[in-house]
Amino acid sequence: FTHPRRGQMSGRAILMVVMRHAAEHMGHAELTRDLLYANLPAPN
Repeated sequence: FTHPRRGQMSGRAILMVVMRHAAEHMGHAELTRDLLYANLPAPN
């Protein structure tokens, strides 16, 4: 497979890029959630 910016890549390499990208999104979502929870009032 030829990636537009990365050039020639194997199928395994493409899957690794996709998995890393998805993990980055998950990390950002977790950080956003934690920041939200940190700013909510404590339950009584």
